[in-house]
Amino acid sequence: MTLVQSAPGDGKFATRRYANKTRKRGAKILVGPSLGLVGWIPQYDAAIEMPEGYLRAAWPKDSGIPMLLSSGNPEPPARFALGLAGFRRFLRSKEYRGVLCLDNPTIHLDPDGELLGVEAQALAKTGKTKIPGKGLFDFVSFYSQGAGSALGDIRREGSVVAIRVFQRIKVGWLGRVVARGATGEWPPWATLSIEYAVDLERLDKGARVRFCGTAVPSQSRYVGWGLESQYLIEQGLTEASYKGFIEAGGCYDALADEYETRCEVKVVEEPG
Repeated sequence: MTLVQSAPGDGKFATRRYANKTRKRGAKILVGPSLGLVGWIPQYDAAIEMPEGYLRAAWPKDSGIPMLLSSGNPEPPARFALGLAGFRRFLRSKEYRGVLCLDNPTIHLDPDGELLGVEAQALAKTGKTKIPGKGLFDFVSFYSQGAGSALGDIRREGSVVAIRVFQRIKVGWLGRVVARGATGEWPPWATLSIEYAVDLERLDKGARVRFCGTAVPSQSRYVGWGLESQYLIEQGLTEASYKGFIEAGGCYDALADEYETRCEVKVVEEPG
């Protein structure tokens, strides 16, 4: 059953609620950690700089690969030391392709453990693509604002309550035109998603967190503002996953890399 479906805030947090909270003695609040997902492209100017893998081997044969990697970003931080404030500061930079965040997802239960409400502050922001200058302009880079859309939903299936945010991103019109002129192909869409799920009958197991994304871009995944794991395209991308991404059209079915973990849920009793 879908409880709420709406778009996360574009560059700012949008709060979504299901039902009404009722303050009763013995009621419980289940608070999860902040979750973040940053999609980005590593920066390489020559194949020899890269680790062994498909991208390095295909560099001389596929003009789209050096174009993609020359537009890269610095690696995102390993930790946002200032928490939400540090994350917001990162959002103001140009150095990512797409960002998703769920800030402290919260579930409210009555004294008998029945669901009263869900709060989810969600954010989705589309980044910019760096286009290095050529010839007389090789000392300057241009930035093209990316295109994107996002949605979020809160669902209940049996005893499991799940919160999901999903983002679809593509380079902006300038980047698309440059890529089309250089490679003869229009750039594909990429996707990123976060799902946070709690089984109300198994609170001792904590929450399940799943990060998903297409074969491109790289992903930095955060739990509690610290880096939980990464997927790096220069190491993980294969010929099959790259071609699958390029040929996937809308990319909704091209979720090529997935990471799942469990995290602690803080249980707070309402004072009533």
